[in-house]
Amino acid sequence: MLLHIMLILALQGRGSAPPPRTGPPLLGTSESDDLLSMQPGAIQQSLKDGIPVYGKLIFPPGLKDPMVDVVLESFDGVIVAKTNSGPNTEFRFNNVRLGRYNIVIEGERYENVRHMLEVDARAFGMINVEIRLRPRAGFESTNVQPVLKANIPRDAQKEFEKGLEQQRKGDARKAAGHYEKALKIAPTFYEANVQLGIYHQKTGNGVEAARLLEQAVKSNPSSLSGRITLSRLYIQTEQFLKILDTLRDAPRGMGSADVYYLMGIAHYKLDNLAEAEKELQHSIEIAPDAMGGAHLQLYNVYMKTRQPLKALEALDTYIKKSPNAPDRAAIEDRAEKLRKALNP
Repeated sequence: MLLHIMLILALQGRGSAPPPRTGPPLLGTSESDDLLSMQPGAIQQSLKDGIPVYGKLIFPPGLKDPMVDVVLESFDGVIVAKTNSGPNTEFRFNNVRLGRYNIVIEGERYENVRHMLEVDARAFGMINVEIRLRPRAGFESTNVQPVLKANIPRDAQKEFEKGLEQQRKGDARKAAGHYEKALKIAPTFYEANVQLGIYHQKTGNGVEAARLLEQAVKSNPSSLSGRITLSRLYIQTEQFLKILDTLRDAPRGMGSADVYYLMGIAHYKLDNLAEAEKELQHSIEIAPDAMGGAHLQLYNVYMKTRQPLKALEALDTYIKKSPNAPDRAAIEDRAEKLRKALNP
């Protein structure tokens, strides 16, 4: 009976409070670990079906829009799901697979949000997130009306939504066809340019990907998603100065760990090592549990500046922060070799 109760609690998640009781807690950490090892079937089924993500937006006092668009992006910028939320409603993404995502909110009235989300086996059946919105400068009052986005024809929006549906089904090729149709109707359609650009980037057509992503940034300069995706493309094509040009003037983008991380890589490749260290450290400060790659880049910086103790610390931190990383064994081997070199 006790195991049955413990399993229900584990699968329901950490969001609901248990009923009042006396004595020690019903479910401690060690008991959870034992339960997971004893009941793998239920947990594995939960992971196979995907994990629901519940979220709540905290609006600034006196500044509330009826609805705000909320987008779930994969790490490489592909839109996984899109919904909206308001002051009195929560948002939900169903069946989110294991991996790293960004919850993205971009608009005229609020500052851009890129909330990093790690979905892994520790989720216990659900994930709850809370995102605080901050007003853009000049929109601190409800008396100020937002600047309306360029109107996108309904036919173009329908094609884009069809593309998202095909993307969710895993058919990127059919999705790209719908994005192309949307852009024939509305060539400056920001989201369609970004998603089609990502498709061409993944299929090896870097020139067309760059054209589409540059068009996206031009048509919506205040958005971070297009700039970040374009900068990742510039890393592949080794255009590191373009990364700095693309991100340096990103409006309100300096609160994004991704922005600092990409600028850190660019500075490292350009041999600006002091700047690289500063940018990478900023990315870690913003998202200490999600920027494992920044620790690996710091290792490169410290080895190049002949600071092996700091380099070893960066590797050890990466191993600690990224227990499920696919390259964990290789990094552990590198750390051990460096440790032996320092302590022969």
